[in-house]
Amino acid sequence: MSTMNESTTRQDRKIAGAGDVGGGVYGDVSIAGAGNILGDIDVDAFRVAGTSDVQGAVKARVVTVNGTATFNADVQANEFTVNGTSELRAGAGVGVLKVNGACTIAGSVNAQRIEIRGTTRIGGDVQSELFDSSGVFSVGGLLNAGTVKIRLYGGCDARDIGGERIDVALGKTWAFIPFFGE
Repeated sequence: MSTMNESTTRQDRKIAGAGDVGGGVYGDVSIAGAGNILGDIDVDAFRVAGTSDVQGAVKARVVTVNGTATFNADVQANEFTVNGTSELRAGAGVGVLKVNGACTIAGSVNAQRIEIRGTTRIGGDVQSELFDSSGVFSVGGLLNAGTVKIRLYGGCDARDIGGERIDVALGKTWAFIPFFGE
């Protein structure tokens, strides 16, 4: 039996329009339209530029959501970027979590780095080396990071915050903003 390089055995899947992808091991999975993932997937890259409902767990090098995606099981990724809207109904283990849009995570998050520039709601605990927010966030549990950097531009809350270095400050606003109230 000959062995093949893993990268040559990973097939790409693309949905342009509407369709389903079964669980399995893939190279790139791209959805431009409406696509459902019907089981657990292990992918190099998962990209959503439409809507997607992922029924199983996700293990990926890169996940990018530019549209709307719902993840119904755990997500493990080296890099998870939300530029649109994403809902994770379980937890996440990521290297880098970047939220430029809106993201809701029902469970806990374990990450190396979290960058929030949009809106994020996390139901459980957050464990990270760096938590950097210039957006709006809510953490239902403990926010614990080596470095916590928060620039307040809107409502931000966490049950508890712990870290080696915690820096919280008001974000810079334009001069006319006080006319709209505090």
